[in-house]
Amino acid sequence: FFLCHALLEAHSLKHITRCFSQMGRPQCDAALGSKQLCDLRQPMLEETEEPDVEPLMQGPSEVRPRRPRISAPHGSWQYKLESALEKKFHLSERGTDVATEIRAGLVTWVTMAYISVVNPMILSEARADPVLGPMSFRGVLIATCLTAAFGSFCAGWFANLPFGLAAGMGLNSYFTYGICSALGVSWRVALTACFMQGLLFVVVSAFGWCSRIQHFAPQSLKFAITVGIGLLQAFIGFQLMGVIKASPETLVTLGDIQRADVCLSLMGMLLIVILMMADIKGSMLVGIAAVTVIAWTTGIVDAPTEAVAWQGSVDELVSPPSHGIGSLWMQFDFDGYFGNPQVIVASLSLLLVTIFDTAGVQFGIGLRAGLLDENEALPGSTAAFLASSVSTTLGACCGTSPVIIHNETCAGIAEGGRTGLTAIVIAALFLVSPFLAPVIEAIPKCATAPPLVIVGLYMMSPVTGIDWNKWDEAFPSFVTVLLIPLTFSIANGVSAGLLAFIVLRVVRKYVEPPKQEETMLV
Repeated sequence: FFLCHALLEAHSLKHITRCFSQMGRPQCDAALGSKQLCDLRQPMLEETEEPDVEPLMQGPSEVRPRRPRISAPHGSWQYKLESALEKKFHLSERGTDVATEIRAGLVTWVTMAYISVVNPMILSEARADPVLGPMSFRGVLIATCLTAAFGSFCAGWFANLPFGLAAGMGLNSYFTYGICSALGVSWRVALTACFMQGLLFVVVSAFGWCSRIQHFAPQSLKFAITVGIGLLQAFIGFQLMGVIKASPETLVTLGDIQRADVCLSLMGMLLIVILMMADIKGSMLVGIAAVTVIAWTTGIVDAPTEAVAWQGSVDELVSPPSHGIGSLWMQFDFDGYFGNPQVIVASLSLLLVTIFDTAGVQFGIGLRAGLLDENEALPGSTAAFLASSVSTTLGACCGTSPVIIHNETCAGIAEGGRTGLTAIVIAALFLVSPFLAPVIEAIPKCATAPPLVIVGLYMMSPVTGIDWNKWDEAFPSFVTVLLIPLTFSIANGVSAGLLAFIVLRVVRKYVEPPKQEETMLV
């Protein structure tokens, strides 16, 4: 609380100083209450300079573009760098700046860095190959980080979207238990299924068929997808915090909120909310850092014994194929794949799940970030689909499960990320993640879970855009909102909502009473 109080005081002082240093701007005059001065100077402002760009309303979110303002001295290397970033990513057009994008990328990486450790834990349990044995844990870790870096970079550089890509949770479980264990095949056959799924994904993405799925869905269903993703994020967050837990009688129930880690996570969530109320930049990052430090110092979780693991990671990169990532590179078994029809069906299932999952997350995040155009389409969506599909193909070659856009991207959106520079920062951090494995493993769940709950709240506002008075729109939206968190799958919710919408639209003309023709009196 002392830390929170100090930050609030510092923010107030910074706000006052900024207002006095920018007396020429009407916004500061309004903040200081000098309405008369603003009215007197307004004609002069219109004659001397162009007014700020009008607020651009794109869906429920509002983005306020502004003219580029580069603080570095003209001609310096800082000026050239900021100018190049402005030209490439259109920062001012989307109402952001370099510092905000870097901070958003850092927040997104912190909330999704767990995948670099969790994914190897799940894939290393896959059915062992008779010749090569089980998958190498550190090899999968490096493959996960490399493909996440590649996918995030492609989404940022080519699509200019703030998306963080990595191996999808749920898809990795399907890899291990749904394909290897259930079908009795080795991880090499499962990697082949992922490779074939990735190639098909590249084809449908290149022809724009994935983007057409987004355009086909009605507006109300798109809003429902955003709300459902928010509920799923909040559900996952509360689960990781320990606030809710599994129950054999009621499926879920209240957890032990007297545990130290649960209390600390609740305090961290409250701290983030207070900081966001005060409009303090980096609120989520401050909350994560504060909870992590407290958990380490109080012994709730063990602090890392080393900050980096240079030697171990380098050894894995250059080690012989039997010990490092080389044991996973291009280890396909096409005979086992084409000789088992069930595996072919499993790869097609992976394709459908990946398409619906990526489409839903894309639109939900784009809607909440205010990035949709006047046709309610997301600019750069085809490039984002290609980033996911090519990363999935590359991931299969390296030795990991399909790559998708992570829901944790919403945390960076809430922090202000709006352009591909956020994704570039995420890519850079994932590139060094294999060396930071000791620190990543030591960051507790009670620190990274609260931002997910805040993100869930952040994504609730589109619910007001659903027309609840029309049955053919309300029911599919309701089904989508419910099934996404209850089935723990975005694809299940999206497919169920689309199916309900199609059926109700077909039968509507047979069950709706005919409209009464109004007689016009002249």
